[in-house]
Amino acid sequence: MKESTTVISDDRNLVGVKETFPSSAVPVVSLKMAGKRYGQKWVVREASFELYPGQIFGLVGPNGAGKTTLLKMITGLVRPSSGTVTLAGQTNRREKTEELPSIGLVIESPPVIDHLSGLRNLQLLASINNRVSTTEMEASLRQVGLNPEDKRPVRKYSLGMRQRLALAQAIMEKPELLILDEPTNGLDPQGIADLRNFILQVKREGISVLLASHLLTEVERICDEIAIIKNGYIVRRFSPKTGNESQQMQAVIKLTTPKDAETVTDWAKNGKWVVIGEGTDLRLQGAIAMPALIKDLVGLGVSIEAVYPEESDLETIYLREVGGLKQ
Repeated sequence: MKESTTVISDDRNLVGVKETFPSSAVPVVSLKMAGKRYGQKWVVREASFELYPGQIFGLVGPNGAGKTTLLKMITGLVRPSSGTVTLAGQTNRREKTEELPSIGLVIESPPVIDHLSGLRNLQLLASINNRVSTTEMEASLRQVGLNPEDKRPVRKYSLGMRQRLALAQAIMEKPELLILDEPTNGLDPQGIADLRNFILQVKREGISVLLASHLLTEVERICDEIAIIKNGYIVRRFSPKTGNESQQMQAVIKLTTPKDAETVTDWAKNGKWVVIGEGTDLRLQGAIAMPALIKDLVGLGVSIEAVYPEESDLETIYLREVGGLKQ
């Protein structure tokens, strides 16, 4: 299948993201300048991204940054105040609902009936649509590490077991899109590892996953693309798994004179790079191919004392963006 490449940037100098996906694929989720306002307060502003079949998209940000509201906009639990939210090419949720992707959802604390068993909870929930057999429910419970023959009431479940039950209800109808909001809450290290393997398995089955989590290491480990949200804005997007050509990094540049630095700064801004630093020591943030960068710098005619990549992991990038690490 032919593939196409798109470099994403905008006027707010967000870092470029190189995406590779089937050129004929329709996004499962597409947001274009979507925002949500409650009264005079904007909770989400100008959010734009696309999620394709079989991709894992991660959302990270401080508490109150707008992650949960963004997820609710996608599911239709709240309506956007601006922009568009499109599912499988359908923007108007009131029409052609049969063409919308099925969604499995774990957001905030899913309600359960405490005096019933896990399986009985799934049976009652499944009775709404009558699409799932008891055998399929039992398989979903086993897939998340619960025993369908466990007759204990849910009130005796640990927090981690409740989280696994929420996952089971989210996948039992075999959704096309799985939305997980802090799914690791209450899970021990083994449970987190099991969840990781579970998400990668549903990805292999072609299910798209939208994941919001504070566990940066896990997000970086499994996501195809990551967005950092701060004060309602997506302030950074990047692809942690791409090759060297589009790998997210900082290029450190040491120049000879302030005039050289001014030239490079002007050039970088025109190229949608983010420039950090003052004087003759600069950093450029972006999807930087080092050979091409060096060629461009030489073409500018500036005197370069040193240029080298300074790769950053998600934690470093995150702390820089949300203000916890000096740049």
